[in-house]
Amino acid sequence: MADSILDPVIDPELRSIPLDLSRPELSPLLLRYRTKPVQEPAKLMPPKTALIVDSATADAGPWMAALEENGWSLSSCHGPGTGSCPLMRGAKCVLRETADVAVVYLDPDRMWPAAGTLPRIRCAADSASPAVVALEGRRSEPSFSGRHATIGADREAQVLLDVIDVLCDEKAW
Repeated sequence: MADSILDPVIDPELRSIPLDLSRPELSPLLLRYRTKPVQEPAKLMPPKTALIVDSATADAGPWMAALEENGWSLSSCHGPGTGSCPLMRGAKCVLRETADVAVVYLDPDRMWPAAGTLPRIRCAADSASPAVVALEGRRSEPSFSGRHATIGADREAQVLLDVIDVLCDEKAW
């Protein structure tokens, strides 16, 4: 039987052009045929934890917001000298041991023993995790000493994030 006029005839030019399924105009059509939504792979590592040892006079809000926006989990305490701090009893601090980094606020204008500064320095010097000492009322550039850094607390949040990245870089230790 001869070919009928109703039989489909494929244009020879169309046989050689592959269909590009990544074209944006085809995405609504492709979505109808997907059985499951595309999911991101599960994260194997929990988020890094930053301990904020705050102060009554410092505003840690912008830095805390920046850390959270960058995937950090936050914990905080009021620091030694304001309550029952295990470091001041000679015990280990669970918050420091579980943190990947600690940001300890310190007021350099109150560096006399009665002001409670020495316990904060003890907290900043604890070796359980790297520490950033935030000098209140200062805009000083970051300076590094081993697993510790000092930075002005009035610096932009990105500067703190950069300092923490350097301290937490496992290759450095």
